[in-house]
Amino acid sequence: MICTELWRQGLVSRELAVMDLRFTQERLTPAHYRGYHYWAIPMVHRMRRSTAWTQVWKVLAVARMHEIAFQMGKAERPNYLGKVVRHTLEPISWVIGQFVGEADVAALKTGDKAHG
Repeated sequence: MICTELWRQGLVSRELAVMDLRFTQERLTPAHYRGYHYWAIPMVHRMRRSTAWTQVWKVLAVARMHEIAFQMGKAERPNYLGKVVRHTLEPISWVIGQFVGEADVAALKTGDKAHG
């Protein structure tokens, strides 16, 4: 979502966004998805209204994407900020996902709130 939004805004390459999506689909659980959607959908709405939020997430997400590229054998060196982002946000998303249901991802297309 955040990486897709960055790609939609022309701030990351399609290659990095696709690699991130593939990694996420292959290695994260449904609980990760639920938790991530819970906090990322409102964040994407903020990114669409604020270049400051977009710039913060660009730094964090691009670092994570470069670390994922390393994990997938597509980059020669690890990205240490990306490791921190992964090892912080992925477990937080998993924990949140233990307590929340599916979010309305379509809310990103309509502009509605994803959850109450």
